[in-house]
Amino acid sequence: MREKDKRSELLSIGEMAKITGVNIKSLRYYEQVGVLLPVYINPDSGYRYYSLAQVSAVELIQACVEIGLPLKELHRFSDPNNSIDYLSFLSYSEELMKQKIELLQQNLKGMQEVKEEIKLLKKYRHSKKQHIRQLSEKYLYVFPYQPTDNKKTLYTEAAHLFDRSMEAGYEPLYDFGILYEFIDKDVQQYMYIEIKPTKNVGNNIKILPSGEYVCRFSPKSYGERLPELFPEIFEKKAAVLAIEAEASTGTLEEIVYEIRVFSDGMND
Repeated sequence: MREKDKRSELLSIGEMAKITGVNIKSLRYYEQVGVLLPVYINPDSGYRYYSLAQVSAVELIQACVEIGLPLKELHRFSDPNNSIDYLSFLSYSEELMKQKIELLQQNLKGMQEVKEEIKLLKKYRHSKKQHIRQLSEKYLYVFPYQPTDNKKTLYTEAAHLFDRSMEAGYEPLYDFGILYEFIDKDVQQYMYIEIKPTKNVGNNIKILPSGEYVCRFSPKSYGERLPELFPEIFEKKAAVLAIEAEASTGTLEEIVYEIRVFSDGMND
């Protein structure tokens, strides 16, 4: 077939860009990484030409981009003839998208929780009154904590705890703070970071029960002096579970703490 006839059946790089909506710069990049090679290159002009069948290949590459699959990994789904195994690719993409949807749902839940915290803070921040929250069960990855007034140290330790939880095989979330276990006059303190629920409940895992929590906002950390804020609870219960965490203020200028004390069964 003569060169002119050959080109008449092919798409120039400009035509490919127009049909697929992918700019020429991206098409050249796809060639550079080896996932979309022109079927013909004019030896005199260097112009690239593509077959009509490669339109679907560009669509596949765009799908990779949208789901976050590195283009260089597309070679994993090629056979010896450089054809794409679509079934394998689609199965892999489906699993990857499910993971992304799960992550988006977690992020959405986190945003909704922050939104509710900001609403609560606006309502109760300048009040000395307590407010009640119904909280769901939480899994916490904990580590013994030594109180410090150095906020930088606190954040550094929280970052280390995040890393340790991942190294232990858990999936950390965003909530972190201090967990207090009051038993009679003794108190145990732990730094915690919330993790996804797990069946692997090791020594570093504490499960915060679902139920009613009596809460207060405070501009300062109370620590072992929490009984001063909740005397009615500590007078009636020998064992008290509480957490102290930074509240979402909606601003970047200040830190406000929310103290949550588990109160279910306090009249038992």
